[in-house]
Amino acid sequence: MSNPILELPIQYQTLNIDIEPVAFMRQFGPDAYDVANWTGTVAVNSPAEQIYRLVLPFAIESGTRATATVVSATDDSFDVTARFKKPSGSINQFLDYLKKMGAVPAEATAIPQELKAFVKGFKVTDLKIPAGSHIVRIHASQKLVSKTDDKHAYQLVMYAPLCNFVLAGGQTNLTALVSFAPDFQAPVTVEAPVIEALPGQTMPGEGSPAALPAQVANQKVFGWHWRSDPKVTINYRYN
Repeated sequence: MSNPILELPIQYQTLNIDIEPVAFMRQFGPDAYDVANWTGTVAVNSPAEQIYRLVLPFAIESGTRATATVVSATDDSFDVTARFKKPSGSINQFLDYLKKMGAVPAEATAIPQELKAFVKGFKVTDLKIPAGSHIVRIHASQKLVSKTDDKHAYQLVMYAPLCNFVLAGGQTNLTALVSFAPDFQAPVTVEAPVIEALPGQTMPGEGSPAALPAQVANQKVFGWHWRSDPKVTINYRYN
């Protein structure tokens, strides 16, 4: 199979992420982790009927299935669910993907040693998409591992859209919602999100987030509307 696709044009994307407080429920023990449950819909413009290799640039929770489906298709040969799986072959197939993420410089010729463990968590799927405009739905449960000994602090990093896609005309509508568990279930302190432009993209000025999340039904919720590719980093800690 060919390398991951990087230039599939899209018309728009919606992304909803809820943070599942697994670490809190496990009382921050040595095996504690959190989960970011993703549901994304992407309106793609497929120039031809073909198979596209899509990438999830993160590790998923053990025992769960990450999937992609062409939900707009009516032909049984297309309206199927494709699972994301551990890729075969050299990890260098992700070099261009990492460049688009901004994880390695454009002149890099190999994946540096310090990123190899990160890349080994990637999952891929080969999704057949008909020619024309279609809606692709992506589901995944991202495993968030604490970088502290007490297992109270976590970080979510997301790309809108995933780096498989290119914005039609250079700009399009991208929305994202990130919600945390209700305060009565698992109270957290959330830092102001860090918004960064991807390489070759302008800084997304529209929909810049406030320093504090909105309170919706006792939940902390962030929401954005962009027209160019951002990288978003959210750090949070359980109280």
